[in-house]
Amino acid sequence: MPARKLVVDIETIPCADELRHLIPEAVLWKRIGNRLLGRGDPGEKLYRRTSLNWTFGRIVCIGILIELDDHPVENHALVAEIHPTDTLMQSLAKEAEVLRNFWQLVLPDDYFIGHNILTFDLPFLWNRSIVCNVAPSRPLCLEQGSTCRTFDTMLVWSHWPTSSRGGAFVGLNTLTRVMGLRGKTGTGNQVYELWRQNRFTEIRDYCLADVTLEYELYRRLTLSGAAPVLKWDRSSCE
Repeated sequence: MPARKLVVDIETIPCADELRHLIPEAVLWKRIGNRLLGRGDPGEKLYRRTSLNWTFGRIVCIGILIELDDHPVENHALVAEIHPTDTLMQSLAKEAEVLRNFWQLVLPDDYFIGHNILTFDLPFLWNRSIVCNVAPSRPLCLEQGSTCRTFDTMLVWSHWPTSSRGGAFVGLNTLTRVMGLRGKTGTGNQVYELWRQNRFTEIRDYCLADVTLEYELYRRLTLSGAAPVLKWDRSSCE
């Protein structure tokens, strides 16, 4: 196990106004776009959903907690102050700066930790880097069913299910409260309202609170590093 671990969490916002006309096309692949529109679903709902789509959604904050030798030693909040009135080019430039700063912090053998990080945060960071023409400083391993290089607390808790049926996937707030931890300080939906009001300091604080909570959950799930290796770990990584 590498000495340095990075707990990573991102906050995202919807697409730039200049891309709104592409939204219906973007959701067709889910086979729900036309159906929702046919039921009178307002365009604003589709617009807000783009915050979860790395083709259109933008990263407004990256929170990082660094653990070294089993102790948290520093944290960072990289905020892209993208204003609602910014042009697409202005937005891309601000997002690109934050992504460059993120990759400069990442070392080649850092171990990533997060909640739903394998299917959301890491691929979002990678794909938005490509969109913003920022070269990642290292490859990412998004391997499912293994904690060799990344520890996804949501997938570890659910034991890598093939579907979400039966409530296998548990949100961060629910799982941490079940564990007796403090729970989240808010919801991801609130980030949109804070962004519309240019309240970037509050977005920063919310993101850092989530990072700390994810770190506490990771420590609990691993019994502070004392838990044995689970059977779905790849033997080649031991």
